[in-house]
Amino acid sequence: MNQSNNETKLCKKCGKQVPLNRIRGRVNKGMWRQSDICKDCYNAHIRQKRRESNIRKFMADDSMKIQIHYKEIYPSYILVVEQSGIEPIAEDEVFVQLLDHKDSWISNYGRAVSFYNGKYFLTRKKINKDGEICYQLNRNVFDGRNWVWKKQVIEAWKLVVKEFTVNYDISNNICCWHKGNNKNDTYYRHIYPLNQYQYDAVSRHYEETGDDSEAYILDTMNGIDYRPDGWEPSHMKKSFFGIGYLGCGDCDRQSEAYRKWANMMQRCYSEVTHKIKPYYKNCRVSEEWWNFANFREWYRENIIEGRKFDLDKDILVQGNNVYSPNTCSLVTHYANTIFQRRGIETNISQNNASGKYDASIYILGKTKEIGSFDSRDEAEKALLLHRKELIDRFAKRNRSKVPYKVYEAMMNWNTEMAN
Repeated sequence: MNQSNNETKLCKKCGKQVPLNRIRGRVNKGMWRQSDICKDCYNAHIRQKRRESNIRKFMADDSMKIQIHYKEIYPSYILVVEQSGIEPIAEDEVFVQLLDHKDSWISNYGRAVSFYNGKYFLTRKKINKDGEICYQLNRNVFDGRNWVWKKQVIEAWKLVVKEFTVNYDISNNICCWHKGNNKNDTYYRHIYPLNQYQYDAVSRHYEETGDDSEAYILDTMNGIDYRPDGWEPSHMKKSFFGIGYLGCGDCDRQSEAYRKWANMMQRCYSEVTHKIKPYYKNCRVSEEWWNFANFREWYRENIIEGRKFDLDKDILVQGNNVYSPNTCSLVTHYANTIFQRRGIETNISQNNASGKYDASIYILGKTKEIGSFDSRDEAEKALLLHRKELIDRFAKRNRSKVPYKVYEAMMNWNTEMAN
């Protein structure tokens, strides 16, 4: 078909005069026909139809829906209130350590406790311009050279959600609805992290009806109309071993954050990996981190640009098998190695000439002789002692080079505990 470069046609969809080569064409009964809409409008129509189809699938697939779940609390992070002298306000009140804040704990009721000069005390509340309860705490941050303490004012609800509630969209859930719109109520079962659209919808509905039931809030959280800009149902598709999903539309699959996340999911849920590395069979990923976008938020907060790190789940909590924000840290490969028994090869052999037991240790391609001992038991104790000294020296040498929570865990490490 011959067409002049200057010929145009009116698109009946957008009303624009467009070049003929931008008008959608098709072959019908062997003849080339032109439609009345341009290619851009047609492609937009197809994208919209595809999105509507995905939305229908999303609405019918309960596995892609948000639920209200609460986090697992690790006993080692819980403050013993009998020793602290703090009187609980309810039988179920529990204070959980804020690992990134200096000597601080937050309760499931939103009360903060600090430790200073050998005493525990309730942290003084502040009220911000939005009427939210806040606390001023010292947060551990990297200043470009070292990990240092920096004062930070943070809302109580953010601390409570971080420690007690599964937040399905950390980057977008910047608002909080308090039950009955009572901002003094920071009990973990009475607060809901929401994005701005969800918060506005719940607020309007509550003003009009007085209803802010959990059922309504959950419906709003799952409503298509209240999703962040650019959201697509495909972002929620659990395409990684039936459990992991991207949670965003700007995932860079070549990024280090994505590779770390994908490797983590593979370790925990790949049957092929479990055949090769059976020690990962009992490992799992916390629900919050099934969402790659959530993991990426944590990764960006903890990574030091220009350095290479391993994702470690064992240093903060010995014997841990759960990858989560409260159990993981980014550490050098050397650090990750010396804290794992499988990362260090130990050898005890009896010397035929002397009858003594020679002990040696092999780590990252280097062997070091520990000494000769009268019994195997003495040799084993010497290896444990050497490993503990190795860890202590590494911790002290890197005190300001790693987050304080990592340093503290290193210094308290029990080398006799299997991991």
